[in-house]
Amino acid sequence: MADGDESGSDYDLPSDLDDDADGADESMDEDDEDDDDEPLTEGAKHQRDLEKLKQSQPEFYRFLLENDKELLEFDGSDSEPGSDDEAEAGELAQESAPTKATLTREMIAEWEAQLAQNESVAGVKRLVVAFRSVVMGDEDSESVGYTIPSASLHKRVIIATFKHVPSFLNKHVGDTPNPSSSGKWKRVAPMTKVFVTNAIKLLKDLTEPGMIEYVIQELYACVKFIAVFPKASKDYFKMLLSLWGTAKEETLRIKAFANLRHMAVTFPKKFLAPALKGVYMMFVKSSRHTNVHTLPMITFMTRCAVEIYGLVPDESYQYAFIYVRQLAIHLRNAMAMKTKESFKLVYHWQYIHSLRFWANVLLTHAPKESTSPLAALVYPVVQVMCGVVRLVPTVQFHPLHLHLLASLTDLVRVCGTYVPLVPYYLSILDSCASTKSKPSTLKPMYLPAFLKCPKQYLGTRVYLAGVRNAVHLGLLRYLAALAGHLAFPELAIPAVLGLKADLKATKKDPNWTKSVQSLLDKIEENRKFIMAKRSAADVAPCDAAAVAQFMAQIDPAETPLGKYWTGVEKAEQRRMDAIRGSFEGDAEAIGDAHKAKGKAAHRRDVDVSDEDEDDNMDVSDEADEDSDAEVDDAPAPPKKKAGKKQKKARRPAVEDDDGDDFLAELKGMSVVMDDGMDEDSD
Repeated sequence: MADGDESGSDYDLPSDLDDDADGADESMDEDDEDDDDEPLTEGAKHQRDLEKLKQSQPEFYRFLLENDKELLEFDGSDSEPGSDDEAEAGELAQESAPTKATLTREMIAEWEAQLAQNESVAGVKRLVVAFRSVVMGDEDSESVGYTIPSASLHKRVIIATFKHVPSFLNKHVGDTPNPSSSGKWKRVAPMTKVFVTNAIKLLKDLTEPGMIEYVIQELYACVKFIAVFPKASKDYFKMLLSLWGTAKEETLRIKAFANLRHMAVTFPKKFLAPALKGVYMMFVKSSRHTNVHTLPMITFMTRCAVEIYGLVPDESYQYAFIYVRQLAIHLRNAMAMKTKESFKLVYHWQYIHSLRFWANVLLTHAPKESTSPLAALVYPVVQVMCGVVRLVPTVQFHPLHLHLLASLTDLVRVCGTYVPLVPYYLSILDSCASTKSKPSTLKPMYLPAFLKCPKQYLGTRVYLAGVRNAVHLGLLRYLAALAGHLAFPELAIPAVLGLKADLKATKKDPNWTKSVQSLLDKIEENRKFIMAKRSAADVAPCDAAAVAQFMAQIDPAETPLGKYWTGVEKAEQRRMDAIRGSFEGDAEAIGDAHKAKGKAAHRRDVDVSDEDEDDNMDVSDEADEDSDAEVDDAPAPPKKKAGKKQKKARRPAVEDDDGDDFLAELKGMSVVMDDGMDEDSD
């Protein structure tokens, strides 16, 4: 690192730079006043100022003549924001010099001291040139700049640039959301573009997460300047989208999303449509492989994307309608064709996550009595979900059914839409009761990380007990959502009859009998509670206004069933956390027994649950193990030896083709991102 004295260098500016810069700023203000009396062009004003500078400061004029000759030849024809990079960055990038000056700590300290007193155009421009040298390195040795010998100086220049350049641009241009509309924009447009393009290039080249977070955080205040340049803003938007979807650090994902949201809010005409499409596409792409390790990330992305879809409900509805319609088309094709390939397009993680995502959008932005246009999508989403649950009602797909039934229960609770879910829950209980269980030493299965039961769990007591417990909790949660309904005594009748019938079929399981009996007791208690309220109010079912008023006075959480669910929910959350911990630390519990020991580390970053699902996507694979697993009109399962070979040969197609086709359809059914982002700024 060269930290020697550079005071005698030809590249050092005179000691009175601040005075000259202040004089330049004052002359800039005088020019603005003279514009009212004498309409001079930018070039004429610039030449007049240079003549004054030549007479008053001959030494500084000679310095500019040697080191910044192009500034003296400035003719006032500034480039437009959307022109080529070479034309706009000419004033900075093409300055000729025989050699490059070596930047030292003393020089940076002097620059920072001068900028702390006065952020002049000359001082900021000099800092931008140094910043460009840091980013470009040896890529552009012919342009004027500095040789920066150490990494510490690199970091110091970056920090100084982000500290002073955005604040200077904001002061110079003003608080206008569109800098190009300012009368002073042309003076700083080339310098701004050099700063913006090099900042984005720096973001591309950085590999240290801490520095990436810092750059993104500092660029938050520069969004309005980035938006002026179409190519730069498009590149920056795509980089933010990629970081939000692929970064390993959660804080980096959060900051990338904050910038994405800021761009969509500040410039909705330019960035809102790409944001609506981009976040959904990235969410679907990232949810392809779901396991116990990736679930938190997928949950985070779901919440972020849901927030984007609440910014402008009218425009969000257009995209939501297209994507929900695509999901409905896949379901219709699967119901009509009844082939393995058509079932695969529905019974996979991307499809299920997409359905649950739209349910979360409705839960957040279209609650009960909402006037949002998104409320019109509640019925289509419910219909698609119910159709998916009925598509393959076999025992190995009960985890998938429970995922969708949980989302439907949330829609009932939040959106106020009644959906009869009791028959679906009871059908799962009947399927478990008719399946012959076999003993097993496997650990409890973490159902949220699965769509389909792995082979080693299928038919075991551990799996069937886990499914029954999930049904018990789901049915309790569903009835608790309806606990304050005027018609609860009538709505609970199918559940009571079905649970009593299941008790007769499963008398040998005392734990399950105890759970069901407790639920039946609470249902009866809640029924008596509502009957007492109805008798006191004397409400007629045909009086809709009176019914609504009656239900508004009862909080479901304060009913006997609601209070019971609150206590059970906390205990169940602790139990599921413990099961999840065992899955994260024990690879054998999630189905790694079928892999050879020598290949255990081949796919250590991918959870085995995904591999099992891809291997077992055929809905008739377990027909020989369980009679309920058969699907009407489905092809007969192959022989075991041939089946293993076919699965090994078919696995790449399952992992690549199906997901790629799903994403390709998403791209084809919505607006192309490039069309919206190539427009000028708002």
